[in-house]
Amino acid sequence: MADSILQARAEVHRSFDNLMQWAESSARRSFWEFEREAWSRLMTLGCAVAVLFLARAAARPRPARYRHEGREYFLEGHRTSPLGTRFGKVSFRRLVGRRGGRQKTTCDLPVDRELDLCGGFSLGVVAPMVRLCAQLAFASARSTFAEFQGWAPSPRATLRMVDSVGERARPFLEQLGRPEDDGEILVIQVDGKGAPMISEQEMQRRRRPHRKRSGTRRAGRRLRRREQPRKRRTKGKKSKNAKVAFVGVIYTLAKTPDGIEGPINKRLCATFKSHDALFAWLRREADKRGYGRKRTLFIADGLDHIWYQQKRYFRVSGTFSGSVSEGIPYVRKA
Repeated sequence: MADSILQARAEVHRSFDNLMQWAESSARRSFWEFEREAWSRLMTLGCAVAVLFLARAAARPRPARYRHEGREYFLEGHRTSPLGTRFGKVSFRRLVGRRGGRQKTTCDLPVDRELDLCGGFSLGVVAPMVRLCAQLAFASARSTFAEFQGWAPSPRATLRMVDSVGERARPFLEQLGRPEDDGEILVIQVDGKGAPMISEQEMQRRRRPHRKRSGTRRAGRRLRRREQPRKRRTKGKKSKNAKVAFVGVIYTLAKTPDGIEGPINKRLCATFKSHDALFAWLRREADKRGYGRKRTLFIADGLDHIWYQQKRYFRVSGTFSGSVSEGIPYVRKA
């Protein structure tokens, strides 16, 4: 560990000297070129400082035997893996805890837990990435992050971040109080959307590396069809493999001298469970936003099950029904 700390410190000094030599060089360049190159070199210096910090953290003395979540672990061996930071990816070497010296059991990473690392990424990467995904489209979030940081997590890693943080964010959002700047009209929308699904076999097949193609693309397609023939669909079977997601939106509209303004404080929920689970969430949010005291509009298409659940959870005298493509919606009595 002492050698790694000395190497990391030497790399910090080397990166800093290179940065100073470049900044003091007499080469002519525009300020745009200077900013772009300086940012890249500062990120390199930041990576070197991060490696030094991680080496110091990993070298702290720790007991050889410890307990975590009721299980006993022994510090045996090291693990080296890349760690995504705000400056870029760095190599991180630290001790590994194993249960009773078993090499094939799930290991524990006490140093990662002490540093609040999140599955190979720092919290400074996960929090901005998830926030961008909540505000922008998935691809736009990654490109925006890469524009400022010079790199971005892979699509699969980004999806893991969103899934993990979203699970923890749900209880936090549930306990939030009523928004202070809410409007006077409460609007609830419900619809169903098909989410494409693939089988486990198809997912494993897509993860395989591409094979070298010999011949034309048409010959390659024929070879794949012979290796993986499709089952013939019988009468009435559809080719679509989508699973319906139940989507609900709740927001308010404000009355202004110029007309109606909104949507305000829009919240969206989508689930694969059932309409009942979605309406239970909508009723909790509606009560929080003033349902029963505000004029309420319920917007949906003509699916009978949606209106059945609406009668169970809401009692609105007049609600609007109809999709946007139908043009002017009509009033359907509850």
